[in-house]
Amino acid sequence: SYPDFEAMWMRIEAARNEQDEQGTFAASLQKKPLFRGRRLAVLSVAAFVLLATPVLAYITGKWEFNNLKGVESAIQQGFGQPINKKVTNSGVTFTIDTAVSDDNGTTLLYSLNTGDKQERKWMFDQFEFKDDKGNSIARMDLVQMMKMKWDNGLYWHNWNEESRTYNGFFDTSWTVPGKEANVQLSARGLQAFDYVRVPIDLDPRKAEVQTFPIHDGGIEELKVQFVKDGQGQALLKYSVSYTDDSNFNIVGPQIVVKKEGGMVIRSGDKANRMIPIEGHLEWGVQEGYSSDELLQGGNSFEFVYGVKG
Repeated sequence: SYPDFEAMWMRIEAARNEQDEQGTFAASLQKKPLFRGRRLAVLSVAAFVLLATPVLAYITGKWEFNNLKGVESAIQQGFGQPINKKVTNSGVTFTIDTAVSDDNGTTLLYSLNTGDKQERKWMFDQFEFKDDKGNSIARMDLVQMMKMKWDNGLYWHNWNEESRTYNGFFDTSWTVPGKEANVQLSARGLQAFDYVRVPIDLDPRKAEVQTFPIHDGGIEELKVQFVKDGQGQALLKYSVSYTDDSNFNIVGPQIVVKKEGGMVIRSGDKANRMIPIEGHLEWGVQEGYSSDELLQGGNSFEFVYGVKG
C-alpha cells in the first residue's frame, strides 16, 4: 500500500519552515527537490509522439482515483511527471498522459479514445512494460486479467461521459533502478465487448424464483428472487448459468432497475457470494433496495451482459 503522502508533505513543509526561520539553508533549498526521498522516473515510449504538457487541473480532474489515493495525492503535490505521448492505430488513439514512480512502484495514467459515443467495454489481449533493452518488466494478458492474476501488473479504465474517452491506470510494483529510466509500454489486441440490454418482466411482489431463458453471450438462463427483510428493505438475488463463462470477468451480468428512464439507486450493498436459490446454494449476486422503491409501480428491469463486439 502507498504511504501516507499527506503526513510526508506536512513533515517536509515543517522542516522547510524551520530551516527558513533559521536562515541557514534558504539558498540550498532553492537548488534541491522538495521531496528528496522520492525517486522520480523519466519514462519514455519509443515511437510515441511528444505532446504539449496539460495543466495540473486537467490531469487530476480526468481520472477517478478511488483505488489510488496515494497516486492522486502525489499528483496534486506536483510529483506526477507529464508524459503525453500517443499512438493511433485503426482510428483508436492511446495516450500515456502521466507517470508517478517511487519506492513502492510505478503507475502510468493513460487515456483511450475509441470514437465511442456511449460506453462499451474494451480489453487488450496484452499489456506489456519493458526496459530500454527490451526485457519485460511487467506483462498482463487477457487470460491473466480474466483469472484476476495481477502479480506482475494491473490495468483498468473507466468511461468519461464528458470527454467520451476511457481514462485508466497501469499499476506495477516495478521501481526505477536509479534516478531515471527509459521504458516502453506496448498495448496490443484491443477488443470491444458490447453491452446487451434485455428487458425482463420481473414482478418484485412474487416471493418465488422467476426464471428467464437468455441463450446468448454464453449465458443459458437467469434466476431471480426477491426477499423482504421486514425492515423496509428488499433483497434482489439472482444467479446466472452458463454454456460458456469466458466473458464473465470481462462484463459481469447484472440486473438494472429503472424508473422513468433513470436508474433506481440501491439502498443497501451489492455483493457477489453464495446465495440460496430454490433451496440450493449458488454463486450469484445479492443487492439491497428499499421495498417501497421496488414495489411501487412504474419500475422496469433490464438484464445487462456483454458479448464480443
